[in-house]
Amino acid sequence: QLAEFRDVLWRSTFLMMAKLQLVWVLIVGARVGAGVIANDLKARALPIYFAKPVTPATYLLGKGAVVASFVAIVTLVPSLAAFVLGIALTGGPGTWAQVFTLAMDLTTSGALVCVVSAAVILALSSITSDQRYVTVGWVAICLLPVFAQAIINESLPAESRMGWLGCISLRDDIVIVIEYLLRIRQGLAATSLPAERFAEALGSPVDPAKAALVLGALTAAAIVFSWRRVVRFSRTAATV
Repeated sequence: QLAEFRDVLWRSTFLMMAKLQLVWVLIVGARVGAGVIANDLKARALPIYFAKPVTPATYLLGKGAVVASFVAIVTLVPSLAAFVLGIALTGGPGTWAQVFTLAMDLTTSGALVCVVSAAVILALSSITSDQRYVTVGWVAICLLPVFAQAIINESLPAESRMGWLGCISLRDDIVIVIEYLLRIRQGLAATSLPAERFAEALGSPVDPAKAALVLGALTAAAIVFSWRRVVRFSRTAATV
């Protein structure tokens, strides 16, 4: 009875794709995002920018759009392309309502990765004019919490990891929220599969609200930090 699992199989496939795409986000962020502000600091180009009718908001939006566009190339664009190709080859996950809902969920998931990645890399890039330090900081933020989360997962029982202790890793937080947006657990629960089977496959359920709150707080803090740095640069440029 494959039709029973059709929709959830589609959603599970895109969840797996999202996990693989996060590796490319790490590479693209290090390659493209590290120098978006750092290179301007190194070249002392900010007085030229702010001597023109450029505001800190437009400057940050422009730089953020560049990073987000490159992240979208390795996340949102491949997902939507695979979605369209899959519909052309197999007819889609089910009804047109399911097709539209899945398309919206994929778009929201891709936008989440783009916004969080752009905000974090902009904050790091505004700290120093040496993009090598920015790259090291970006890799550290992406990887070190993953190792810390793995240690916690091995040391603590599953019940202890359903709250804040399960939201240490930025990568895992994004996966948790995407899993929630794609409604993987709800879809599996609606099938005839035993609950313990897909629970083993997905791991212990971490509260997606807490993971979303961590991502939101991190993104907001990164945006505020970048804003303050750029405003400071603009004021300095005005005195030159």
